[in-house]
Amino acid sequence: MPTSTAIRILFASVAMGRSYPLTLNAAEWSVRIDGILGWMFDHVAIAVADLAGSERFYRTVLSVLGVEPSHADAELVEWEDWDIGAADPEHPVAHGLHVGFRAPSREAVDAFWRTGIDAGYRDGGGPGPRTIYGPDDYGGFLLDPDGNSVEAVHTKREDPVVIAFVAALPIVISINLAACRWINTTWSSWASGSSGARIERQLDKVRPTRVGRTATRWIGSDSDVWFAAAAALTCAIVAVTLGRSVAGRPLTSHRVRLAAVSYALFSVGLFTVVGVVAGEALNAL
Repeated sequence: MPTSTAIRILFASVAMGRSYPLTLNAAEWSVRIDGILGWMFDHVAIAVADLAGSERFYRTVLSVLGVEPSHADAELVEWEDWDIGAADPEHPVAHGLHVGFRAPSREAVDAFWRTGIDAGYRDGGGPGPRTIYGPDDYGGFLLDPDGNSVEAVHTKREDPVVIAFVAALPIVISINLAACRWINTTWSSWASGSSGARIERQLDKVRPTRVGRTATRWIGSDSDVWFAAAAALTCAIVAVTLGRSVAGRPLTSHRVRLAAVSYALFSVGLFTVVGVVAGEALNAL
């Protein structure tokens, strides 16, 4: 199922056997999942009394949410991590199930419910606020051919990518700010030592290069924009070290903070994007 779709399962009574890799036997259990089921389950499958009839139902209502089957044959129909299969003596029909599919908007919830009603399926609860699940939950309910409750739900949810970015940013800023302040205040005494001398020799090698000349020009510029760009693309510590060396005097506290924040924004943002791309690539495997 696409990442825009989540499944919420409440009070399930499902019996699945060897044909379904995920086996659940629960009288009353509840779990709520943001994003795809892959965060917690490989997939969820239920047995239905009439596969053709249930397939028509789920095709009808899920298509409104932009979800189409990823596989269909005479025994099993899959919407990626949501599956329905024909019941048999080893796989009894699932009853008492509630499943919620995430909708992109309240209008999509309305359309989901209206499409099901117009197709002749039973009403399980008209579209509207469902504050029992959350202050901004909005859901519409239908009953599938086996009487299970099927919901389209829209709610504002925190994006885990945004959470990771916001959580990492102050940590990276703090680390870089502490290092930059130390370099800026102790440079004179530290540079006179053996470690500082080695750094100066490395800087002398870098300055004549094209990259070194550009970085030195940006860092030595009166423009905060060019200084921030240099700090972001090189490193806050490098920017302060080079700036301190070029200027021959401590940088202003404003410049030190600017270096730390600029580098943190760029580096955390870059690693966040790389992580998202890598995660999508792994999910596609």
